[in-house]
Amino acid sequence: VVLQRFRREQAAGGLPQSDPSRIQRRRIPGRFNFIGQFLEGHFAGKRKSVPSTDGSENKVVLPFDPSAVFDFTKVDEREQLLQFSGLEADGIDGAVLINTSPLAVGHVLLLPRPQ
Repeated sequence: VVLQRFRREQAAGGLPQSDPSRIQRRRIPGRFNFIGQFLEGHFAGKRKSVPSTDGSENKVVLPFDPSAVFDFTKVDEREQLLQFSGLEADGIDGAVLINTSPLAVGHVLLLPRPQ
């Protein structure tokens, strides 16, 4: 309920770039029963990244690059739903961010150790 209210408030301010309620879904016949999703214009509204010349965009883990077009230390504060702190000495601090290009209602990002 809190997440839904937050999303409505952010949508009124123009923050999400796509509306997950408009996603078309279809079960794909076959052994695995995959579900395909399509939302026209979804990727057009996403943040752009700078293509690399060394093929590193195909890697899952990359070294931190402070000059990158997008990194999680540059997130708009309106995207932050809440922050949390670890209760123990080795606990992890973090934040919950709304996904500005959601693929489903309630699609959020868990961000450990935000700067």
